Amino acid sequence: RVTLGLVQDANALKDTQDLYIRQTMEQKAGDENQGVRLALYFQRKASSIQSAYSILADKALLEVVMTTLGLPDAAVQADTDVLAKMISNRIDIADFKDPAKVEKFLAKFATLYDIENPQSVSSIPSMLLGQDTSLGIGMDLLTSIQSMRVRF
Repeated sequence: RVTLGLVQDANALKDTQDLYIRQTMEQKAGDENQGVRLALYFQRKASSIQSAYSILADKALLEVVMTTLGLPDAAVQADTDVLAKMISNRIDIADFKDPAKVEKFLAKFATLYDIENPQSVSSIPSMLLGQDTSLGIGMDLLTSIQSMRVRF
């Protein structure tokens, strides 16, 4: 008979479960709106960003930063050191350790992402009237996601 010991203590197991649920939520939200997935991912990873090179090494983080800073897609073609300096000159990486500053950064991202990527969803009344409405990430959604805590 083989007995397996605990690999993790209760707190580590809880953290692993929370991370799994968070990543699953990111994926499901991203199926409906890629901007939500990017914002949730950035929020989760923000405190671990050490430098502009950490951002450059992660495609999703880079997309959030590029959108928020209003940098054109062509900027990605620049030399890595030049792009890192461009990012470092426009944001303080230490701000990503502060949840309030991350929230403000993501609010700006949400606004700019919605402008660049409008999503049209037609409701029955709007279809009958020949109108379309646009939906996006929205600050309410980001706030509710940030305040959500999953615990077992």
